[in-house]
Amino acid sequence: MSASDLPSMIATLNSYESMFGPYHVQTIALTVQIARVLWSVGETHAAQRLSERSVRCLARGRDEASSLRISALTTLRDLFLEQGDSAKAIAVQKEIVECLTRLAGASDPRVANEKSDLANMLLEETQPVKVATTAVQAGVRLRRMSA
Repeated sequence: MSASDLPSMIATLNSYESMFGPYHVQTIALTVQIARVLWSVGETHAAQRLSERSVRCLARGRDEASSLRISALTTLRDLFLEQGDSAKAIAVQKEIVECLTRLAGASDPRVANEKSDLANMLLEETQPVKVATTAVQAGVRLRRMSA
């Protein structure tokens, strides 16, 4: 899908919402696709809104642990990472791990991969804090030694 497809995709989305309702799986699947296309053309705010809406809609019903929800969460996580909001990206990554575990089982290799991604994200999140803390502590030690 590309930017040139957006007008027809949005028209189709409007008809899906009218025919099936906003919570129907076809409506949400198209919403996720539109969010990705919007993101690819630099419309990150609109893409984020649509992704968040898709995740909320899928969390409401029996589709809480679906591949479509994982797809919507993945898009949302990647948007947050691109925006530099690692705290939100980590929260979404935790949801991805939980959802995939319910969907595929804890022994599925994809779960291990997502857990590894979560661990890396957590390490990257704490790394600057550790470096800053070490630098502050080193500065305190140096001041104490010179005093």
